[in-house]
Amino acid sequence: MKAGRIPIPKEIEKKFLIWEDGKDYSEKALSFLYDTVASLRINVLANGEPIRQGYLPVGNAREIAERAEMNVNFEPMDARIRRKSGKYYLAMKGRGMTSREEVEKQIPMELFMDLWPLTEGRRVAKKRLERKLGSHKVEFDVYIDGRDLIVAEIEVPSEEHLYRIPQLGRDVSKDPKYKNRNLAK
Repeated sequence: MKAGRIPIPKEIEKKFLIWEDGKDYSEKALSFLYDTVASLRINVLANGEPIRQGYLPVGNAREIAERAEMNVNFEPMDARIRRKSGKYYLAMKGRGMTSREEVEKQIPMELFMDLWPLTEGRRVAKKRLERKLGSHKVEFDVYIDGRDLIVAEIEVPSEEHLYRIPQLGRDVSKDPKYKNRNLAK
């Protein structure tokens, strides 16, 4: 890295399809945490954190980042707002599937409420529960917006770690259908 250059934070993760429309895609590694997909669903719905998020028009991403006083040193491909744990966040993500630039910032409720109408038709509601699996943190998402979908994400510190992640379900990390921006309705 050149002197004076600020590194761009990266999100490096794998996403696994666990369950969709009555079909079980779970793999053996999931059994280290849950006996069945049904017990996973029950636990996440009972103990998970509700998340509402919406996707903003990416053409407005730079303007929105400026309003939030967010420094974005890459071309945003996703602009997302999220309400979680009574707090509000704005995230910008770059191009990529398993590895991409990402910046996230907590924003005031007023800015969230001002931006929320712009996400109409591009929203996701889910419950998320984090669990440890060895040295990995697994985030299980059970969607509560009318779809029958459970996914798991494991974020790692570097691309080299991607190959050490336990297979929890069908790997959909490179399937654009399972990006939240494409799941949003």
